[in-house]
Amino acid sequence: MAMFYTNDPGVVGPIRSARPYFLELSRYFQGVLVHDGGSPEALGQIEQRNISTINAQSPGSVTFSRQDDRSAPYNLYTQGGQLRSALNSLGLNQTRQVSTRIPEVSDAAESGRNAVVQYGNRRSSRFVYQSASGRYSWLRGSTQATDPVNGQPVLVDAVLIARITAQVLPNDTEGRLYIPLDSGGEATLLLGGRTVTGTWRPDGSEQASGIVFLDGEGTQVNLAGLKVWASFVPGSGTVSVSP
Repeated sequence: MAMFYTNDPGVVGPIRSARPYFLELSRYFQGVLVHDGGSPEALGQIEQRNISTINAQSPGSVTFSRQDDRSAPYNLYTQGGQLRSALNSLGLNQTRQVSTRIPEVSDAAESGRNAVVQYGNRRSSRFVYQSASGRYSWLRGSTQATDPVNGQPVLVDAVLIARITAQVLPNDTEGRLYIPLDSGGEATLLLGGRTVTGTWRPDGSEQASGIVFLDGEGTQVNLAGLKVWASFVPGSGTVSVSP
């Protein structure tokens, strides 16, 4: 799930269906979810709670199209400019002042230059610290991920590895998951080539900042203004961090 703030990309996607935990994350960030239909529970919550979303299956001012280089349902895209215009026309666009202070972690923190998050037997994400830029590159397995528009490597300022619980919904033939997020959990933060263990929790206040990370002493590390990759890892996943 990608979050866009002020820098609207030319291409947005692939756009998938909504789930209740996507709605929760969107609420934490005071965002507007863009989706292509959704699970019965998610669509029911959108209607019952009158949640403002942009649904590709509903008529509107945003044009969605499928690209030929990928197979459905992984090929639905739109344009960032259209989404921004839709937010403006619906009165949903927001302005927020974000701190420009660059967060730092203690020099006593352990080195954390590489991390591998393994989801099951086939899928993994790897993050490798780049000393020259002070950022982390993202790899799908062993392959460097690149921006499909400009071909540049995907780089992020920080990596937040958040532990969650995930269970298959009873009697759900599609294997949909129940993922409660309100309670937070254990977490690891990679920032500036160092790693810090602590906890994460959602921030649902009026000045919602999305996801909050607290170090082992309970001090919040301000991640506002940074490009952060958050990996939500269930109990079946494994995480390894190395110097």
